[in-house]
Amino acid sequence: MGDREAAKLVVLDPSGRVLLFRYPHSDESGQPFWTVPGGGVKPGETHEEAAERELREETSIRAEIGPLLWTRMDSGQKERHYLVRVPEAVPIEAPGPDPSEPFTEARWWSVEELESGVEDVFPRRLSTLLRILLVEGPPSVPLDAGI
Repeated sequence: MGDREAAKLVVLDPSGRVLLFRYPHSDESGQPFWTVPGGGVKPGETHEEAAERELREETSIRAEIGPLLWTRMDSGQKERHYLVRVPEAVPIEAPGPDPSEPFTEARWWSVEELESGVEDVFPRRLSTLLRILLVEGPPSVPLDAGI
């Protein structure tokens, strides 16, 4: 069986805060963790279409899917992270519009808050990648987000 393809969303508000979801535990540490919204690409769907669908299903936000920022391989899942800019940081209720999504909290994070390291965040380099994005803009070639 091949790797699972996934579309992830780096949703930024005008002040550069990123939307993250908190999940009860990771397979790696057994501890709660935070990550960007997104999910699997369905058969016949492009990564961009999956990104748009996942954004709508998980947040009810309808916004333009921007450029591909990063790629990441994690436990047999090949992720593509796309930029989404929103005009305001709208509150997201957990578990969100799709009750099958098991996240327990949604929150907008600044880079500085991410660097404080309260809980696990995936990708682990998220704060560094966001700093680069906020200073330099989207990369011309997608960056490897690491684990």
